[in-house]
Amino acid sequence: MTITIEVIRRFWWVPCLLVYTIAVVIVTARFLGVGDGNKSSQEYQEKMQQIHDEELKRISDLHRQELEERDAILDEYRDQVEQARQDYWNTIGRIETQIRAQRQDILKRIADDPDAAAKILEDRYGLVYVP
Repeated sequence: MTITIEVIRRFWWVPCLLVYTIAVVIVTARFLGVGDGNKSSQEYQEKMQQIHDEELKRISDLHRQELEERDAILDEYRDQVEQARQDYWNTIGRIETQIRAQRQDILKRIADDPDAAAKILEDRYGLVYVP
């Protein structure tokens, strides 16, 4: 008998905790409407489904908007790359035209005065032209 009284004195808080937990579960169940049966749980399910659908719609709209922005940025990038490519080829064309003009000028000067060309080769490269 002393052991029973001793256990009750030591663990008096266990029954109190049990009663408190049951009270909290009952109040929470009534607050959420679970205790009303299928009607309230079905309303709750419909409400959650509606919230879920709205969230999916927002995510879908954001995704579509991001794709549109990405496509606009990609189009701008492609335009810039194409412009750079055209500038590159235009520059290459001008350089080739200049090289052809210089080459023709050099060939014309050599044709006009072959001795001057030999002198240029001798001065620049140390080659001696012996006719």
